[in-house]
Amino acid sequence: KFFREGANEEIEHARKMTQYLNTRGNIVTATRISSPGEPVTNCTAESALRGALDLEKQVTQHITNLHQLAEQDPNVQDFLDPFLTEQFEGIAKINRYLALFERGADKSLIEFHLNQQLAK
Repeated sequence: KFFREGANEEIEHARKMTQYLNTRGNIVTATRISSPGEPVTNCTAESALRGALDLEKQVTQHITNLHQLAEQDPNVQDFLDPFLTEQFEGIAKINRYLALFERGADKSLIEFHLNQQLAK
């Protein structure tokens, strides 16, 4: 559920950005987006979270780059600010989960606990 909600959030971000660009008179054309990698089976919660963290950091960097490009357009920067805030919050949340693994406790117990928490 945790990863599905994250994916839905990113889809909503894309919808909002497209809508914003269209409102400003731009024409947005959709292109195929390649998968960030091969589907993974039988991975651990820790490795899934590390992969998610890497992707969150990449998205955050892309939005940061857009923010910097828009330095002459404060309206665009204001539009992007909430996206950056959400990205930073998402990174912090994943880092909190990963910190559990780094404390050296029983990984199977941590995975069980995370599965319970992330399924809510």
